[in-house]
Amino acid sequence: MRRLYLFTAFFFVILNASAQEAEKKDLPFSDAYIGVGMGLDYGGLGLRATFNPIPELGVFAGGGYAFAGIGYNLGVQGYLLPRSQVTPTVGLMYGYNALIRITGAQASEKLYYGTSLSAGIQVRGKKKKNIFMSMGIIVPFRSSEFFDDYKKRRNLDDPLPVLVSLGFHFGE
Repeated sequence: MRRLYLFTAFFFVILNASAQEAEKKDLPFSDAYIGVGMGLDYGGLGLRATFNPIPELGVFAGGGYAFAGIGYNLGVQGYLLPRSQVTPTVGLMYGYNALIRITGAQASEKLYYGTSLSAGIQVRGKKKKNIFMSMGIIVPFRSSEFFDDYKKRRNLDDPLPVLVSLGFHFGE
């Protein structure tokens, strides 16, 4: 429940800040973007491709190096002010959202998959409107398999309840 409160509070702070900074004029909008970044939506450290069938909605796929193998995520993202310089976003994705990596004598690596929610902002450049930086938080809903494996291990740090995503995107 605490995660939901944090997610909701962050979302409204972003919405308020971006609404104050949004420009009155419409900016050009691209149908497709390719991005490089870090976070679950990039598969760890990797790439993300987004197709926007309408300005308010994007469908994306991301894949990359997740420190315990190749991670991927597929999802949808909504844009609240799609043609403004600062665009608040909300998203839902499925894919890699946890990992356990143990080094040493009993080395072990495993990726876990599940659903995650996200909220963030996209900040467009002032001169090049089809280039933007994306920043956000992600709340992963981890599988029972992950928690079962996590409890079997000793001396592991607690998993973070909220994760960060950061990327740089280029449009057509």
